[in-house]
Amino acid sequence: MKIAFLTALTGIALACGTISTAQDYVAPQVTVSTEKVRLGGKLYYNHVVKEKQTLYSISKAYEVTVDEIYEANPGLRENGLQKGSIIHIPVKSETSAVAPSVKPSSSPAKTDKKDFITHKVKWFEDINDIAAKYGVSVTDIMEANNLTTPKVTKRQKLLIPKNNSPRTVDSTPAKPVAPTPEPADTGVNDADTLTRAMKGYVNMTLLLPFNTKGKLSETDMDFYAGVLLAISDLKDEGVSTNLSTYDITGSAMPSRDVFTESDFILGPVSVSDINTAIGIASGDATIVSPLDPRAASIAYQNHSFIQAPTPGEYQYTEIASWIAKDLENTDRILVVSQRAASDSATFSGIKEALDAERLPYEVLSYTLSEGKTINQQMARFLDDKSTGRIIIASENEAFVQDVMRNLTILKGKGYEIATYATSKVRNFNTTDVNLLHDLDLHIVSNYFADYNDRDVRDFVLAFRALYGKEPTQFAFQGYDTAYYFISFNSKYGRRWARRLDDYKVRLLQTDFQFKKLDSGSFINTAVRRIHYRRDYTTVLVQ
Repeated sequence: MKIAFLTALTGIALACGTISTAQDYVAPQVTVSTEKVRLGGKLYYNHVVKEKQTLYSISKAYEVTVDEIYEANPGLRENGLQKGSIIHIPVKSETSAVAPSVKPSSSPAKTDKKDFITHKVKWFEDINDIAAKYGVSVTDIMEANNLTTPKVTKRQKLLIPKNNSPRTVDSTPAKPVAPTPEPADTGVNDADTLTRAMKGYVNMTLLLPFNTKGKLSETDMDFYAGVLLAISDLKDEGVSTNLSTYDITGSAMPSRDVFTESDFILGPVSVSDINTAIGIASGDATIVSPLDPRAASIAYQNHSFIQAPTPGEYQYTEIASWIAKDLENTDRILVVSQRAASDSATFSGIKEALDAERLPYEVLSYTLSEGKTINQQMARFLDDKSTGRIIIASENEAFVQDVMRNLTILKGKGYEIATYATSKVRNFNTTDVNLLHDLDLHIVSNYFADYNDRDVRDFVLAFRALYGKEPTQFAFQGYDTAYYFISFNSKYGRRWARRLDDYKVRLLQTDFQFKKLDSGSFINTAVRRIHYRRDYTTVLVQ
């Protein structure tokens, strides 16, 4: 079942839009924006679409025609207005127009003699990409923005000198400070990128079990809400998306034509639904698994498949790598596991990762019934003159709590302890957060949103304003996954997937660093390090 007008969460209509009676109707209020931007030498207002506003009401407020609005916003005629989206409105008289509202930290040189275009830096761009895009030199951009180095950062706003006449662009790329690695030559040619640029938008299909005929799936609706915000932000950055959304409750998949006409498919979630989708696509569509780490096994058997959530085994590798970096000469490593589960994936995975790093370690396995006296045996592995680095090789809540209780006792006796564990530990309902800090816990996780980060705070504020609630980890994941793959598709065109293993990217709560498998599919290997420090701060380790 295709969702023709699927919006998200509280106060917004679902499925086919809202129906208003004549008695309900109130003329929409439109306030003329004060924010302006120059694009392609023309000046536009940035207008944020509010609820109940129409193209007619907006055109009257700005004194332009509806056709002029369509002309300024490619894709608007097909996709329609969306609440919260930003559209460009032509400024009728530029004689009274002010300069763009966003300016560099210091005035560019000779601004009275040049027209400028404002460009927001995307995560995949460096200054050479931007210079080539606008047909100007790197030097011109640096001078216009008083840059002392060619390094630029994501979301930085630059003034680009308008190129009014043919010129020779610098043939020698600038040497950036800490540059993004130059993508390897993987067979993608300029024609692919040109085709995408001529098309002007990315075709994305979203397949999720929304359960629109019953109780809505809050997880999937949160994910979808994040996707919509990503599309809105990308539109502000010049990337248009044609989104088709389907409710696949009960494995109700769309026809094969939907798969083959899409640049990529985001979803489904479950392994069984993914396998069904792969069967329909028959290798002619790229399917991105968005939420379930367990779907990684599919990547080893199929091509044109991308596993976005990082499988658990990469957490083990990262724990071993983290300890290797922190380890002092006299430190001792102790792996603690539950005896009945000593052959579990967590225990064996951690052992294998430690062996790969050639780290010396000892193992202590015990049952919960032995927990009351086990701290005496733990103490024999420790040294009161060095740090004991304890790895909790279990995801059983009761056992993990018992290990932490015993470690707290040892810490009270003067032992220096640093604890390491997988992400599941911090999600246990019975875990006291203060205990995580007291035990100097080092967590490795697929997901973590740092609320000290400006981009994360901006997302939270936007989500609250639009949906009237706090974003969950699924909303963050919807944003990150959609933003990443739409951006990649827009930049590299039809063969975008060939470039996936060129970059490591950090977004709101997820990192992406893809590894290509022998099958031809890709799997995400990136995880995040979270440190619960003893000063009761929580730090995302870079």
